[in-house]
Amino acid sequence: PATYFYYEKYVLNQITFHAPINISDLVIGVMVVMALALIMIGIQAFKAARSNPVDVLKNE
Repeated sequence: PATYFYYEKYVLNQITFHAPINISDLVIGVMVVMALALIMIGIQAFKAARSNPVDVLKNE
């Protein structure tokens, strides 16, 4: 959010033609990044939960 306001106040004022950035665009971007992170963490957690601890310790 701080970056959004800085960008709107200082950077976009110097550009003649620019597309405005809505707060909804920022929220959607954050939600997509969070969803991807949760999916990746979930996949790794699922793999760890399904693995046999004996096989993992045997390789160490």
